[in-house]
Amino acid sequence: MSALSLLAELDRLEATLAGVASDDADRVRVTERLRGLMAGWHDDASEGTDAGRSLEEATADELFDLLDDELESS
Repeated sequence: MSALSLLAELDRLEATLAGVASDDADRVRVTERLRGLMAGWHDDASEGTDAGRSLEEATADELFDLLDDELESS
């Protein structure tokens, strides 16, 4: 799924959420679920900052450092 299609899905979700009554008993459950999704989304993004780089983007020095680290730990 592309980011653009995800944004369209979020627009649909926003419209759906706007239609839920403010006194709906399940609103708290929905809020907790959305917070959980956001926490997971944020965690995935922050984990991928360094790890998300591809080998093609790494410099020769970075690749050698990685190999050195791997060989030293084995």
